[in-house]
Amino acid sequence: MQLRASRVFPWNENHMQSLVTKQEVILVVDDDNYNLKILSEILSNKGYKVLIAQNGINGIETATTAIPDMILLDIKMPQIDGIEVCQRLKSNLLTQHIPIIFITGLSETESKVQGLTMGAVDYVTKPIEEEEILARINTHLTIKNLQQTLSQQNKRLEEQVQQEQLFTKIAERIRSSLELPKILSKVAQDIQQLLECDRVLITSVTDNHASLEAQVVGQGISKILDRTSTWQTLYSDREKYPQYQEGYCYSFEDINTFKDLILQKLYQQWDIQAELVIPIWLDTNQAVHQIEPEEYEISPPSKCSFLSFWGYLIIHQCNAPRQWRSEISLLQRLSTQLSIAIKQALLYQKIKTANIELQKLAVRDSLTQVFNRRYFDRQLALEWRRLTRHPSPLSLIMGDVDHFKIYNDTYGHQQGDECLRQVARAIATCTRRPADFVCRYGGEEFAIILPHTHLEGAVKVAQSINIKVQELNLKHANSPTSSIVTISLGVACTTPSRDSDAQYLIENADRSLYKAKSEGRNRLAVYQPDFNS
Repeated sequence: MQLRASRVFPWNENHMQSLVTKQEVILVVDDDNYNLKILSEILSNKGYKVLIAQNGINGIETATTAIPDMILLDIKMPQIDGIEVCQRLKSNLLTQHIPIIFITGLSETESKVQGLTMGAVDYVTKPIEEEEILARINTHLTIKNLQQTLSQQNKRLEEQVQQEQLFTKIAERIRSSLELPKILSKVAQDIQQLLECDRVLITSVTDNHASLEAQVVGQGISKILDRTSTWQTLYSDREKYPQYQEGYCYSFEDINTFKDLILQKLYQQWDIQAELVIPIWLDTNQAVHQIEPEEYEISPPSKCSFLSFWGYLIIHQCNAPRQWRSEISLLQRLSTQLSIAIKQALLYQKIKTANIELQKLAVRDSLTQVFNRRYFDRQLALEWRRLTRHPSPLSLIMGDVDHFKIYNDTYGHQQGDECLRQVARAIATCTRRPADFVCRYGGEEFAIILPHTHLEGAVKVAQSINIKVQELNLKHANSPTSSIVTISLGVACTTPSRDSDAQYLIENADRSLYKAKSEGRNRLAVYQPDFNS
């Protein structure tokens, strides 16, 4: 007879915690019935729940019992005054966090200072003005709520830090890498050797589709292909196997005693004599309950969320039946550690992806989305060194949008930004090779690096850029050159060598750009120095 473990579902803060709104409670402590009546009416009309106490002793008792959200405390009272009441409340762990606002007379300056020293947050003077008292109450309740929220956030953060520290220690014991495929492969190998079983599978399930993530088999045991319909039937059907999502594990010890003949035939296709399936939850507080084959037709008593369900750890014995007794608790512990490793690896992959995106952002111009000046400097230096080792021509085109300051003055900076974006896209369409780079050199200037490009090729690219920019047909009414936006281009080309420097190529491209501008703009000019002469 198989053992049955009690079923305990994981507590999940996101699903189990409900947001509760409550009526804020204000305690008014005053020996003046008129003041109590006025304050009660004011506060009740604004939706507050009001508690009253007519002396300091009752005020302390009520505050200790009810723990109100705020206390309005008169300074002058019989028996014990408001100063002593405040002192006692602030020395009590139950009530020391409650904000206290003193109610004082106009001349009680010394008492006000003393009260604030004792821990009161504010005071109001008699006669009480409704707008003033409500404003002060609202301010300090808001501060109190913010402090409570911050305290809760800090507590959660501390818990998360502690969990992550424990998470790291456990994960390090079962992984040799942060790459998920390596983690799963190593775990499968360890389990196969530890249990001396015939086949270990680790599979994920997404949108009712099972994917085989890792598989280790013993000698003479065939591997399973997860593309088969049998695999999907056994391990991806949530409707047929709701018990997995309920946090149970499933096992059978001898296929020959299996009552479901259809499933028996499916298992026999892979020579499976005994099987143990442990669900893997990314919420590792999930307990496990064994399901015997005859229970498949019984609906589970309750449902739990699928959100933390990741997949299965599957153990097969193929050469003979096998009892799963001591292995169950062991694999439960291993699946818990495995889930931690999976979460760590997924987090690592997210960080890795985010870092790649950050690197892209670091080399991109935020306005035009072409490469920025920093990337231009780095890439030109790299290409120069590379083409010095393997000599080949390197061309550079420098472009400048004609009369861009006039364009900005005419149409405004927002339209100017859009103009630069469109010009950048037009230039990018003229450079189709992976080795070519379009950069925003600065302001309205662009630079195009063309490795392995002779002067003739660079000139063709520059001509294409000139035409593409004109085809944008962006109006430039006040331009001395044209009624539409145009660009001037300077082209330089050389074959890098150890005796030359990339700065010369930039300077010569600049010279040719200056020449294009001086000759009337909306054109290209060429400069080809001989660095090797």
